[in-house]
Amino acid sequence: MKPVMDARVLADRYELRDRMGSGGMGTVWRAHDRTLGRDVAVKLLHDGLAADKTFAQRFRQEALSAAKLTHPNVVAVFDAGEHDGVPFIVMELVEGPSLHKILTDHGALPVAEAARIGQAVCGALAHAHNRGLIHRDMKPANVLLEEGSRAPKVADFGIAKGLEDSAGLTRTGGLIGTAAYLSPEQVSGHPATPASDVYAVGCMLYASLVGEPPFGGTTPVAIAMRHLNDPVPPLRERRPDVPESFAAVVNRALEKDPARRFANAEEMQRAIVNTGLGGGAPADLGVAATVPVLGTAPMAARTGTERIAGAPRPGHGPSRAARVLALVSALLIAAAAAALAATYFQNREPESRAQLPTAAPTLEPSTPEPTPEPPPSASPSPTVTEVAPGGIGDLDLPGIRGERTPRQTPSETDEDED
Repeated sequence: MKPVMDARVLADRYELRDRMGSGGMGTVWRAHDRTLGRDVAVKLLHDGLAADKTFAQRFRQEALSAAKLTHPNVVAVFDAGEHDGVPFIVMELVEGPSLHKILTDHGALPVAEAARIGQAVCGALAHAHNRGLIHRDMKPANVLLEEGSRAPKVADFGIAKGLEDSAGLTRTGGLIGTAAYLSPEQVSGHPATPASDVYAVGCMLYASLVGEPPFGGTTPVAIAMRHLNDPVPPLRERRPDVPESFAAVVNRALEKDPARRFANAEEMQRAIVNTGLGGGAPADLGVAATVPVLGTAPMAARTGTERIAGAPRPGHGPSRAARVLALVSALLIAAAAAALAATYFQNREPESRAQLPTAAPTLEPSTPEPTPEPPPSASPSPTVTEVAPGGIGDLDLPGIRGERTPRQTPSETDEDED
């Protein structure tokens, strides 16, 4: 068979120019559409896979699946065909880096930027889920950000599968999906559902906020088993400036039981909207790269109470630890004042002291003084018993975490950018 790249033109229309990247199933080229006079992206199935009818059928399914989707956050599919027996797909050309490249080059994103991207990705997946399609391979490499607008575009529905499809195209290839973003049910061999895409988005948001996915390992199998068995490392311990409301969204998406996650991407999108974080303007990554976000700069010189520069404040007013310390200080001052008052009254004449019971709190329990015996000729006067107050009990003062984890390069095992 004549190598497809010798011709440089597919279907007498698409002139191949620059190789943009390669994935598990195909290579993406920048091409020029001679008919419409515009640049496009062309994805060619790898030569070795083109001879396999199963892979060729799965590749054509990519075109059919993606062609059903018309959404501003989904990479559009324009055309499909074959050249010398090699299937190809013609797609919208997105000028801009992938989220994977941004995380690799710049590290963890500002919280609002991660929320903005997550909200848009969930919108794209909701559009697909409402049409019976599951992406099944959501990861940062499949999210492209347009230059200028920074609008996220979800790419590569190549292993998407109709909810009613029973052809079993994915069974011969084993597990499909990048291990670092694979849901527990997929690891254990159960069919993927919209909740599986939700889990993958949860992993993607975790990586966007921390700088690496929740689970790593030396092999894809080891990583996959951690999704199945290991608890997710607490997000706010790794990134304390993430608001609790947004951390709760990520944590729910990462539930191991699909029934405890968001039912679909539309529900997760609404939850991100409710945090109020996802509607901001795109971040200037050239500036964000210089901001000492947790995980991207040495933390040895920082204190546990220092706010990360450039990050939104997690709340207003003093922290819980500050409020507790203020309360303890107030109690100690009140106790000291009470002790002085008690000493003053105890040093006065007995007859004056007998009219004023001392029931104010003190730091140390006091021993009541005996009431003096009245003279025989006087009428009995009422006995005043001094109440011995208790001391201040032990207070549980929360510690302030001061250690932070340095950033690591995002690990996307067996992952190539398409």
